[in-house]
Amino acid sequence: MPAVPVADGAGPSPAVSDDGAGRAPDRCSNRAPLRFADRLVGALLEAGADEEQAAWTAWTVVYFVLGLVQEEQAAPDRPDDRLTRAVDPAAHPAPHRVAAHSRPGAFEDRPAFGLDAILSRLPE
Repeated sequence: MPAVPVADGAGPSPAVSDDGAGRAPDRCSNRAPLRFADRLVGALLEAGADEEQAAWTAWTVVYFVLGLVQEEQAAPDRPDDRLTRAVDPAAHPAPHRVAAHSRPGAFEDRPAFGLDAILSRLPE
């Protein structure tokens, strides 16, 4: 079997043998992310997305959700209006007009809005 270099994100890694079919061995013992990807991409394909649209939509959904989770975990325990206070209406009139809709209290409504915006591009 030929050696296949596998990068793990922490710099170069030693060459490892492939599985005989030209694939590098799976270094991840947790198959849950692949099962999730299979179901998500499968549902998008079933909904009528072409392969490229299914791939990009799945990627967009995953990163959108990860971003929301990160934002929610980083949010203070009590909502505040720091953004509203920080935006100068003279210097940044457009963000000032919409700042009230970006406050932490509006967080619960944003995931549904975002997913609707992403998924509305799928064929009907």
